[in-house]
Amino acid sequence: MGFMLIATGILLLMSELQGFNGAGLVLRWWPVILIVLGIEILVYIVFSHEEQPKIKFDGLSIFLVILLILISSGAYAASSFMKSDFSKGFFSQIGYFKNESIINKTFDIDAAKVKKLQVNNSRGQVQIDRYSGDKIKVDAAIIIKNNDEEKAVKLAQDLVEVTEGETLTLNTRSISVLEDNRGYQFTVNYAVKVPKELTFEINNKFGEINLENLTGNIFVNGKFGKIEVANIQGDARIENAFGETKVQNVTGKVAIDNEQGEIFYASKQAARNDITLNCKMGGINVELPRDQQGTFNLYTKFGNINFKGFSSELPIQKDNTKQEMKGIIGTASPQITVNADHGEISLSGK
Repeated sequence: MGFMLIATGILLLMSELQGFNGAGLVLRWWPVILIVLGIEILVYIVFSHEEQPKIKFDGLSIFLVILLILISSGAYAASSFMKSDFSKGFFSQIGYFKNESIINKTFDIDAAKVKKLQVNNSRGQVQIDRYSGDKIKVDAAIIIKNNDEEKAVKLAQDLVEVTEGETLTLNTRSISVLEDNRGYQFTVNYAVKVPKELTFEINNKFGEINLENLTGNIFVNGKFGKIEVANIQGDARIENAFGETKVQNVTGKVAIDNEQGEIFYASKQAARNDITLNCKMGGINVELPRDQQGTFNLYTKFGNINFKGFSSELPIQKDNTKQEMKGIIGTASPQITVNADHGEISLSGK
C-alpha cells in the first residue's frame, strides 16, 4: 500500500515537472494499482517468516485507494474538458473569457457628397467632433472578449458596415454577425471627425454619446448611457433612457426627453429658440444668462422648483405634491418649458 502511494505520487509530480498528463496515465492504467497491491501482499507473505501471516486492510487503506482513483479520474476529465472545443462555448455562456482581442478599423470617406451622417451602434461609445480637412474620418475600435481569438478576429471584420452616399451610415451588425456566435462579448467604439455641416442621426445603446463643435441639426437616441452635447450650431433633438443627459450651447431649438436620468442644460448666450426639457424620473438643472427673456412654463410632481438669478421673479404655485410656475419675462418668445414628473427643477440666471 505504501509503495503504491509513493509510486503514484512520484508519477503525478513528474507529470507536473515534465508536462505530460500523469492523471490520465493513472486513470488509463488504474488496474496496475491492483496488481501492485497484490504484489505487495505476496512480498509480505514471502518475507514475513510467519506460518500463517495475517493480511489486514483497514477502512482507511480502502478509502485512500478509492480516493486516489477518483482524484485521478477528476483531474483527467477536467484536463480533457479544458482542451475540448466544447469548453470554449461553456465558459462563454457563464461569462468567462480567456482573451480580449482589440481590432482597429479606419475609414476615410470623401465628404463632398455627404449630407447626413447616421450611426447605429450597440455596446460602445460614439464620439463625433469637427476638424479641418476634406474627409470624414472614422476610427472603429472593436473589442471582443472571447475564448477563440482566431475566430474573434474573423468576426470583427464583419461587425462594422459602412454605407456611402448622401447619407453616410455606420452600422454595427451585432445581431446578424453574432446570431450564431453567441460565445463572444463585443464593444465597438466609434470616433468620427467631420469637416463640414451635416445632419446627424445617432442611435446607441449601452454606451456614451459625445458630440462637440458640430454645425447642423442633430438627433440623438440613447439608452443605458450618458449623452453629452456641446457647441452645436443647429437644432438638437435628444432622447435618452437610463442615463444622464448634458447639453451646452445650442443655437437652435432644443428638445430633450429623458426617461430616467438627470438633465443638465446650459447656454452662454440668451436663447432665441424654444427649449423643451422633459424628465420622468430625475431632476432638471438649467443655467441661462441673467438677461434671458421668454415665456417660462415649469412643472414638477414630487419635487420643488427653484427659480433665481433673472431680472424678474415669477410666482410658484404649490399644490400638495405638485409645483408649477408660469410667466413672461420681457418678450413672449422663446418658449422655455421644463417638466419633471419625479424630480427637482432648478433654473438659474448666470
